[in-house]
Amino acid sequence: MTVRNRVTVPVVIKSGVLPYISPFQLNSRIGVHLSWTPTLGRWWTDLATGWQVSMPFRLYSEVLDGEQNTHRYQGGVPVAVDAVAELSDVRVAVSIDLPLPAVRIIDVSGALNVLQPAIRTDGRQTRSRLPATVGTVERIRMASIAVGIPAVAGMGWVANQYLPGTVREYELRCSPSGLYTYPSTEGEGDDGHYREELLVVDLAC
Repeated sequence: MTVRNRVTVPVVIKSGVLPYISPFQLNSRIGVHLSWTPTLGRWWTDLATGWQVSMPFRLYSEVLDGEQNTHRYQGGVPVAVDAVAELSDVRVAVSIDLPLPAVRIIDVSGALNVLQPAIRTDGRQTRSRLPATVGTVERIRMASIAVGIPAVAGMGWVANQYLPGTVREYELRCSPSGLYTYPSTEGEGDDGHYREELLVVDLAC
């Protein structure tokens, strides 16, 4: 029998996902489907300062019998392939640039994104190629983070993004009824065009 080491990962629940997750509290067990991108890793670095983990990955054709690999294209040429990063009982949907590295490891940082719950409260079936990641809630934080154009931006078109150094955190014992977006307050020295609430959960798996 294989014994897996328990790991704790920070996962982020956004306002569009929270209504479909059953209310939970500290020490609850919840199931979620996770994803990660390098962009989210940069944007959310303040949500779990210093958190980084190396995860082995496999292609979907190697995880599921009869499953075909899916690619990302630029100019009709495949430049990345979808894959599954796995560590202990944590499974994360990722995209790997081509050509594939010789060592199939991806470094994940910042926080993981909750795509959807394992079981939706509205009764609709959850669609996913993978089983959910199930874990115990060890910590719950409400994080308010400013969104806007960075003060130092490169040339060309720049979109709104989460601004580093603007997080305000509040410890919670249970999940809130909702997450909200509200205007920034210039009089309080706020950055960005608005602030967005995110729910950050430490999930032990």
